[in-house]
Amino acid sequence: MDWYNHFFLVGQYPANAMSGTYNLKLVALSYIIACLASYVALDMSAHLKKQTNTIFMVCWWIAGAFVMGAGIWSMHFVGMLAFNMDMPMSYDLKWTATSMLIAVIAAAIAFLFFMLKKPTKMHYALSGIILGTAILAMHYTGMAGMNNMEIHYTIGLFLLSVFIALIAATAGLWLAVHSDNRSTHTNRVKMKIISALIMGIAIAGMHYTGMEAAVFTPTHHMVMGVTAEPTMLATLITVIILCIMSVPIITKYHLNTRINDKNFLEIVLNNLRGSIIAFDANQKIRLYNE
Repeated sequence: MDWYNHFFLVGQYPANAMSGTYNLKLVALSYIIACLASYVALDMSAHLKKQTNTIFMVCWWIAGAFVMGAGIWSMHFVGMLAFNMDMPMSYDLKWTATSMLIAVIAAAIAFLFFMLKKPTKMHYALSGIILGTAILAMHYTGMAGMNNMEIHYTIGLFLLSVFIALIAATAGLWLAVHSDNRSTHTNRVKMKIISALIMGIAIAGMHYTGMEAAVFTPTHHMVMGVTAEPTMLATLITVIILCIMSVPIITKYHLNTRINDKNFLEIVLNNLRGSIIAFDANQKIRLYNE
């Protein structure tokens, strides 16, 4: 039971517990990051079912997992920067990097769900549990990286954070998958937006519930780690994650343009009255109409 006493608050509330306040602008920014990352990642997931080339499918899978994992982590870290206490805030680089790695790996596992042609309710539940657990593991690992304080959690709010992460993550993934079945592009976009908003609630809601569950007490020895002015560091993280998210958006635009051009040429060729056939230098057929 040592782990239980080490992780959860047992007994009376400590007299030397520290309190803090939130920068509401950074709180709002953290939610926006979570929603944007969720939308881009879920939009990319649609290409997993469209790709027939294994290499392209793997590339979209890795990119989607990285975008979503990095987005989840960015929201978490900006959310931590939004919390201010009456002491210098610093973070252990090892724990911070590990929390991001957890988010990316778990997002990659959850994204395997989108490769299934006919997912069942069991697949929905399993994928939601994996992604929800990833959000939880990332958050509490990142919290362990806060220097100069001991952290214990109240059991009630901790369990509430678990519930929020699992339920909202499952609902968000379910909506994302079903958004691809909509008849029009507008309806598909609307469903993805709703899904991203729910995923944002899953990530941000779990984070701030977990922060509320935390009871901070100072340690006897001060340890210096990565320190920076919160607003400046949050802005830097936001710019980096927006640059990362812009890459798949631009790539998807160019792919769609090429696909549309190819479809247009096929329509033109197949509606010509004359016969057209094209060979390459090795006399292999490269293009023809019906």
